[in-house]
Order: sequence, then C-alpha cells, then structure tokens
Amino acid sequence: MDTQRIFNSADFFKRADAEPQGLNCPVSFARAATTGSLGERLADEIAQLQAWHDVATAQRGRTTLGLTGLAPGQLGTYLGAWLGDAPAAAFREGIGPAAAIKLATDELKAFYYEAKSMQPGRRTPADIQNWFWTETAAGATFLALRDMAARSADPSMKGLATLSLVPRAVAAALQAQGVK
Repeated sequence: MDTQRIFNSADFFKRADAEPQGLNCPVSFARAATTGSLGERLADEIAQLQAWHDVATAQRGRTTLGLTGLAPGQLGTYLGAWLGDAPAAAFREGIGPAAAIKLATDELKAFYYEAKSMQPGRRTPADIQNWFWTETAAGATFLALRDMAARSADPSMKGLATLSLVPRAVAAALQAQGVK
C-alpha cells in the first residue's frame, strides 16, 4: 500500500485524533531473572537496564557514571565477588576495600536510577528509591553487602555497614516492612 494513500485516508486521521488509551512502551524487554544466584540475577538485571540507561544518556547528553572507570556489568561483577569466597581486589590502586565498595555501589545505584527514570510512567524520586531497594537484585546485593561488611573485622567495613551503604531512612523503612 502506498504511503500517500495511507496519509490521505480519513481512517488514518480518525485514529490519530483519538484520545490516547494510556502510554505504552514501543519496545518490549524480557523480564529480569528471578532464579539463580544473587550475582546471576544482578548481572541479568544490569543487562536488562542497559538499554534504558543508553536512552537516558542519549536524551540528557550525559551520565553521572564514570568515577570508577568500570562499566555497569563490571560493577555488578565486582560487587558480587564480595559476596562470594574471593573478594575482589580494588579496581583502583591506593583505595581501600570499603571505599572501593562505596564508590562501586554509588555508581551502580546511579546507573539504576538513571535507567529507571527513562522508563514509561511518572515516578517520584521516592518511587524510584522504593523500587530500587525492594524490587531489584541490586537492592538485595547492597543489603547483603551491608551484612557482610557488618561481620568484618575491618573498622572501615563496619563504618560502611552502619553509615553509608544503606541510607538510614531506607533501612528504617525496610525494617518496618519486615525486610532485614
């Protein structure tokens, strides 16, 4: 069918003038994995969010990522290693384990927030924060890292666990919801 006839048809303009029935995303993405290890779920989730982050970066012409020098997938691998038997070496010389974990978690959280902000629908910052901490493998990873850091003999890791890995308001809200 030729394009000129489509644009000139009355039916085309009737459909175009109709009230929208809600916004739909023109792209369909597979759901993030809900099975597997926490590290596997995190890697899958990061891969699923990458397209949204690319859209965010293109639309804004910038990103807040880059301080660590690691790509989001590498950040996930780095953080996941800390939950296993072989903690990862620092990604930068001269930085201690707690500082490296803090930088990596801050950057990964920024990736998630930037990606989520591009998805269809209106969200408040509180909505995105709640989504991150209660619905994502990244949030679960951060909580597991907090628990690991709290058990550490290293004072800087204890400080990471109590002061900066999980915001106090988030920790209180999660506790009120029955999440550790």
